[in-house]
Amino acid sequence: MNSKCASLTAAWSEPGYIAVLMTPFSSSGEIDRDAVRANLSRLERLSVVRGVYVGSVYQQFTALTLAERFWLAEAAVAWAEEHGCETVVAASANALPEARALAEHASDIGATATMVWPPLFGERTPDAVTDFVEAVCETRPEQPVCIYSSGLDEVGFHIKPPQLQEILERCANVVAVKEASLTLGGYLAMLRTCGDQVAVSSPLEEYHLVGKLLEPDIAPGVLLGSSRVLYADVYCDHPCERYVAAIREADWDGAWTAAKEILDLAEAVHNPFLARGGHSLAAARELFREAGFDIGAARPPLRDLPPSKAEELRQAAIRSQPARVGG
Repeated sequence: MNSKCASLTAAWSEPGYIAVLMTPFSSSGEIDRDAVRANLSRLERLSVVRGVYVGSVYQQFTALTLAERFWLAEAAVAWAEEHGCETVVAASANALPEARALAEHASDIGATATMVWPPLFGERTPDAVTDFVEAVCETRPEQPVCIYSSGLDEVGFHIKPPQLQEILERCANVVAVKEASLTLGGYLAMLRTCGDQVAVSSPLEEYHLVGKLLEPDIAPGVLLGSSRVLYADVYCDHPCERYVAAIREADWDGAWTAAKEILDLAEAVHNPFLARGGHSLAAARELFREAGFDIGAARPPLRDLPPSKAEELRQAAIRSQPARVGG
């Protein structure tokens, strides 16, 4: 592992969130660039956000052209450099040349790390996916790389610990894995198998906390690819700030209190969709809108929630926090 990669691995031992972004469009269907910049600026209000993850599911990356993805990455990196934040830029594509172009661009513009995804379709055996990932990692061997492993049907391919171990043996610039099996057993298996070599990061506080309790010497501080941090404060009392502060002080009771509020909210508005195998971008957009982000217009095939469904979501979020409702 080169010095740049080793430095990032060490930095991610400190707690904090790398938040997702979304893509607002104008009524004519173009990216609303002013809204993108405004949304980046709004992240400054969230003191526990240490960086942004560009090109996640929430950004509707499958509906974007390569040129649009390049611009979004450039806008995020420019903002992050100005504010001392980190950027993780996804190189996700079914065509290997496109994935390599995205990885090359991310490195060239100064992204902190590149997120390498398995392809979404095609002949995706473990050996074939490992070859694909290695080819993308080799695009810029000096660039730190994160590996995306998901148990969700919509995105794809669940990289399990033995396969990640092989990837690590072949790719010296891998520094982290975003572990999204959505099972505690899967997360702990990855942490215990590979956590002494790379940062095994879950974006979910309840898994993150268990990792810090059971494997304090190897569990990272960073929560990579969080959407919750963007909207939790609307319905809870700054739980992400309290969670990070508690983790930093090894205050496990305080950490669980904050995590429980966040989890209750997620169970009401987000987890039911994940349980069916995928994200609801329409629901997420509504949550982000409630939090003050400019969601713009939706680009087809995505449609926004009808007003009645948006109100149902808002009421479910409110009911998830009985202490605040009662107060």
